[in-house]
Amino acid sequence: MRSLKIKQKVINRNIDRNLYGPEESLIYDKEAFFMSERYKEAHNIQNTVVLNTINSLPNPIVVDFGCGTGSDGHEILSKNEEVKFIGIDSSKYMLRVASDKFLIHKFSKRSLFLNFDFQHLSGKYLFEILKLNNCNQRFNCVISSFVLHHYPIETRLKFYQLVKQIIEVDGVFILTDLFANQIDLCNQIALDKEIVDISASSKRIENEGIKLQTNSTINENHYLIENSPYPLIKEIQLLQSNGFNNQDVIFRSGQIGVLTLKM
Repeated sequence: MRSLKIKQKVINRNIDRNLYGPEESLIYDKEAFFMSERYKEAHNIQNTVVLNTINSLPNPIVVDFGCGTGSDGHEILSKNEEVKFIGIDSSKYMLRVASDKFLIHKFSKRSLFLNFDFQHLSGKYLFEILKLNNCNQRFNCVISSFVLHHYPIETRLKFYQLVKQIIEVDGVFILTDLFANQIDLCNQIALDKEIVDISASSKRIENEGIKLQTNSTINENHYLIENSPYPLIKEIQLLQSNGFNNQDVIFRSGQIGVLTLKM
């Protein structure tokens, strides 16, 4: 296979998700249908783990940090009639799209959307919200899907500490994200794979007459400039240092990885 020899420029900065206005958020929701099969498989595996975890539990609660337009939550609610879903995102417009989607499918009574940057949330505050909504328990499942690779290691460390505070003793934390490799050659091959897939996805979108946004995630520059994937081995070590001693890598393709973690 020909190597593209494209280098990823790592910039440790937070991406302002509020760049997605009303129109951009609707387009973002449509873009999900054009992502590569690897991304769809990762989401499917992630949501299968969630459903298998909560199916035998009474009144389970799932929280999704960086929920975007709520696609994962929608799937989970459609397959379990008891679960309550809390979606957290820094973009009010993304949440508006999610809320409208859930309203159409009559999921509003089992869902709650919070317009927050997770960096400014505390476990204490989330528990107060649970009590206000008659949910007097911790979270059975915590999801973080394709969010943390935008942030520096210090932010991820704080996030894992937050997850530790809010998750049930037997709860499951599912981390779906982009991860780097420690060996340069493997890292390059993985990045090449992302660029090939993302280019194919952008062409499918253009063929449908949808204009890509300048800040679209389906964009080569997004992968080469905005993403800061941390090496998977080091990410696992960081999680272990925060008490997540039971972990499995249940999917790995290119930079994509799905991890299940328990205390």
